[in-house]
Amino acid sequence: TFDVKRNGEASARETKIRVMYPNATASYITVKQAQFDAITFEMEVTSSTSTSCSTLIKPSNNDYAYIAYMSEVDYLLTAQITTAEELFQDDYNYYMAFAQQWEAPLLKEFFLMNYIAYQGEYSIDWTGMMPGKEYVLYVYAIEFNEENSDYWLASPITYQMVILESEELSEVEFDVEVEINGPNATYDITPQNWDGY
Repeated sequence: TFDVKRNGEASARETKIRVMYPNATASYITVKQAQFDAITFEMEVTSSTSTSCSTLIKPSNNDYAYIAYMSEVDYLLTAQITTAEELFQDDYNYYMAFAQQWEAPLLKEFFLMNYIAYQGEYSIDWTGMMPGKEYVLYVYAIEFNEENSDYWLASPITYQMVILESEELSEVEFDVEVEINGPNATYDITPQNWDGY
């Protein structure tokens, strides 16, 4: 027997392996793999401000855990991440180092408890974003080994570009009154044409 890497493509593939023994005729083994039975995801930005957004992730199969992340496009370009495999490997290195730092005995539970991975339909809030900056929301399913100490990619990566709109700036006038009492100063600032924060 021999192990064959999982087919992560949406189409079937095959290859021939040549087997040779001394003083014997070479034989060929054809290895065929069906197309990847993909777990798919629906993603929706349900609300947004100029610095945050909420997304709803709906997997086609609720039995699998999945990783969802909102990344700056600039980070991916700077890190020269250009393929799904490179993106997964970058995430894998980061998340496994995090789990090892905490000496997590059960990886799946650690990922779910720390919101690294999710399971089932989930609404996720993303904060600390910049208006006008390009982000990519991506999600992929993962599977864990029997020992629950490692994981691998279990679906193609689904992604969606997200750009938050800038809020319109308003010209606001303020009345400022200052009262000085020795080393203390008290300010009373009142906006004239604004009732927001």
